[in-house]
Amino acid sequence: MVLLFVRFAAVLAGTYIHAYYVSVSEIYHNPANNALEITMKIFIDDLELAIRKFENSEFGISGQDTEADTTERIEAYLSDKFQIQINDQAVAVHMIGYELENDAVLCYIEIEKVGDINHINIANSIICEIYEEQINLTHFQYKGQLRSLKTTMTAPAGTIDASAW
Repeated sequence: MVLLFVRFAAVLAGTYIHAYYVSVSEIYHNPANNALEITMKIFIDDLELAIRKFENSEFGISGQDTEADTTERIEAYLSDKFQIQINDQAVAVHMIGYELENDAVLCYIEIEKVGDINHINIANSIICEIYEEQINLTHFQYKGQLRSLKTTMTAPAGTIDASAW
């Protein structure tokens, strides 16, 4: 009976640690201000590991850094691992901030002064340097249409055609 309890407790403990590796990004075109508003949801522990590797330093979301320093460090990592081109033109992304939600970090990014979009190229290799099985889902909403793109370590980029929307 004790052995059964120990195995059950081990199974429950194992469910707390996530065994899947995924980030979700949502890109919304806001027609009121002609901007792309991006929200990324990334597991805290995965992002911390990735930034430690990226910087070759210690990093913790709730570490000794100020919120502004943490934002800058997250933005530097995301700028390297998440790029967007609109109609084959690279665009500047600006990180507005982040917040913690349970075991995830929500990162808020904006791209200003976006004109008509015929196609959007998305390169998203977040966390892929840590986990080969990492999947990054990006949902793009433009003119009432929603399309999704899945990127991985072996296929880190893709294009969404919006010319017919």
